[in-house]
Amino acid sequence: MAQFTTGPSPKATKTINAAGYAVTPGFIDVHTHADLSFVFAGEKASLASTVPEWKENHNWLHQGVTTVVTGNCGSGFADTGKWFGILDRLGFGDNVYHLAAYGAIREELFGKDLTQALTKTQIDAMKDRLAEEMKKGAIGLSVGLEYSPDYLATTEELIELARVVKRYDGIYVSHIRDQTGTIYPGGKVGVLEAIKEAIEIGRQAAVPVHISHIQENAPHSVNASQMIELIELARKEGIDVTTDQHPYDVGLSPMTYRLPKKYVVSNQIRDEFKTPEGRKELKKAVEQVFNILSPDKIVIGSLTSKELDGKSIKEIADTQGKEPSTCFVDIATADGPPTFAYFYEISDQINIDIMPHDYVFTGSDAFLDLGFFKAHPRFYGTFPRKIRKIRHL
Repeated sequence: MAQFTTGPSPKATKTINAAGYAVTPGFIDVHTHADLSFVFAGEKASLASTVPEWKENHNWLHQGVTTVVTGNCGSGFADTGKWFGILDRLGFGDNVYHLAAYGAIREELFGKDLTQALTKTQIDAMKDRLAEEMKKGAIGLSVGLEYSPDYLATTEELIELARVVKRYDGIYVSHIRDQTGTIYPGGKVGVLEAIKEAIEIGRQAAVPVHISHIQENAPHSVNASQMIELIELARKEGIDVTTDQHPYDVGLSPMTYRLPKKYVVSNQIRDEFKTPEGRKELKKAVEQVFNILSPDKIVIGSLTSKELDGKSIKEIADTQGKEPSTCFVDIATADGPPTFAYFYEISDQINIDIMPHDYVFTGSDAFLDLGFFKAHPRFYGTFPRKIRKIRHL
């Protein structure tokens, strides 16, 4: 038997009294948008080296996260090498894995105005580019199928792309096509059908599947067991399916994301719906959204003006003497519509019921807090809040 000896015990430079506390390795946040602050900043990203909160990734380090995954929801850096180069030069505060971002790559290749499914030639170009990104160090492909332009991707196209990922032992990561409990003709439920699609892509491509921020958004019509059953049946079949969640019932998304896709391009309102006639049609669509999420539950989350920041659509409409739907259209059709917080959009009961499963990771779905947004609590509190909640289950 081998004999092992040890030298003298090292002397600590600092001793922490951890009595009564849990000591853990650094957490891994599998769903972040830490890269988007660099994308939005463009050339000004060079300033990151002078801003400790930015350079050191403070809002993750402050909750014990030492590794983050970027490129989620199909957004972020299209060029993995460029992103890693920025991180290396900066000496970034966290370890970083990156996903090849479908929407960013598609728009770089074909522009923002391509509003139909890709042709075979275009899909081949996407496959070639995806292979390049995997060689540069991407760990898989991410899509944001509720957003533009990702929603245009067909299941068949995504299977082909996932097969490229398979060649590099990567993973297919999906913000699924519909996170709501909407019941469609024939009794099909949006979130359940979207989970099935993600699993089918994994089945056909023989690739691991990760479902981003699994949740049920309003309208609510299902329970956690219906969602979990789909995942567990797939896992029994041998498909490697995992997911993640954040422990909040308030969402944070582009203002336009709940609107029908015909009105939106690159998360902004199409020009044809900024005309007087187009605005009338858009107003009717907004009123349908308000039947699900009332205007007092929709709050501006990104910095626009001191008068509007942190206000709900109802508060703004009351102040301006307008109908809430008119107020929404006015803000949405302005340049660069803001990000909104959607209160009580997410079923907290489903969040709680999903938490204990060992294939459910934690993902903050957060941005770097540089003052661009009214910081959602998940930017700083995801991991401590989930630990606190799960201890009471």
